[in-house]
Amino acid sequence: MNRATLVELLKTGDLEVGFGSFCRRFFFIAAIPMIVGCVISNDVRSNADDPPGGDSFWGDGKVGDTGPMSDFPIRVPEARSVPIVGGVGTEVVLDWDHVCRIDDGELQTDIYIQASGSYIDFEHGGQVIMEVVGAWCTHDDGVVPMPATYDLGGNHLVDRIQFELDGGVYVIWHSSFTATGRTCAPPDCVLSCQSDATFATCDPYGGFLVDGCDRETGSGPPPIPVICVLVNADGTVPPLLDPWQMQTADPDYPILPCPNEIAW
Repeated sequence: MNRATLVELLKTGDLEVGFGSFCRRFFFIAAIPMIVGCVISNDVRSNADDPPGGDSFWGDGKVGDTGPMSDFPIRVPEARSVPIVGGVGTEVVLDWDHVCRIDDGELQTDIYIQASGSYIDFEHGGQVIMEVVGAWCTHDDGVVPMPATYDLGGNHLVDRIQFELDGGVYVIWHSSFTATGRTCAPPDCVLSCQSDATFATCDPYGGFLVDGCDRETGSGPPPIPVICVLVNADGTVPPLLDPWQMQTADPDYPILPCPNEIAW
């Protein structure tokens, strides 16, 4: 299967549902324990080469102006009742929050996205429509709010994150799919959008300038990798482990590429 065929499958939704080993149910009835959110780290940005309003050199976070990152306001995900638009009644949907780390020479930031259910689209197969209720990124001033969107990817959960930083729009997407077009891990790469792009005009299917997800089937990691994790139901954040590498902390790694993969 080539990219054109994969794109058509993703757009039409003619895919099997699946998120692999990290999938969580959206429709969640049981109570969630209330546990305090976690501390990620604490950053004091002071690199003179950083552009205004952002931090674009990862070296200063690793070997330069160190110091723990300020806390992201991590919340405990909750189950929330949302309306069924085009249908009757309500459904319970679980919050779907991500922490991601982008480690690239031209873009460096950690981001935290809080996404909650907005409504169920009954007329389009009961898709869960999400809305971002809060989004933050690491910045030369610490941790600051930023514009962002989260698309769950329909009933097949081929999800993506869009965010704006330093006037640029970016899309966090997937570089590896299974032979049936399913995702098997959280998003792992970044698309850089054109200079005049908006959230409405740039997505994995067009409007981007740099395809940081482009790779050959069977090859290594994407050109612009991202590490993304889902916030646990108790409000803790899993370790930010490279999904393409073996990890002594977790024998299940690497979790990418997907089995029998199709590369983006």
